Amino acid sequence: MEKAITPILLPGNRNKGFTFMELMVVMIIIAVMSALVYPSFKKGMESIKEQKERAYIEILFKRALVQSRFDGKARVFSLNESGNLLLNGKRIKKKIGEIKEIKVDDKKVKSFAVLPASFFTISVVFKNFTYQIDLYSGKTEVKKE
Repeated sequence: MEKAITPILLPGNRNKGFTFMELMVVMIIIAVMSALVYPSFKKGMESIKEQKERAYIEILFKRALVQSRFDGKARVFSLNESGNLLLNGKRIKKKIGEIKEIKVDDKKVKSFAVLPASFFTISVVFKNFTYQIDLYSGKTEVKKE
């Protein structure tokens, strides 16, 4: 017959769980670590948002150029008072961050037409950066401010 092993409990050795102070120390460590990580996380999220906007604008202008070359019709882009980009007078489906101004060959414009033979540079100026796309070569450039 096997003997049962019983743990020896000494008077001061009670395992009831963590003390309040231990829990507070762990919470403080977590708070300090998250305070250190938050700024880089926020910067990374802003960078992702900028990249998505740049990619969408590039696709939008290149697509307008290809469509105008295909069917021979102009695509008119304009900017309304609240900073929304309009295509042929209609607001585009996807919301793009607040645009400050649009430039064509470094001249500020309120609207411009993309024609089948368009060979100019479009600059979309945002709050923190300017996005340029050359409709002739297809090259894009981002300038941080």
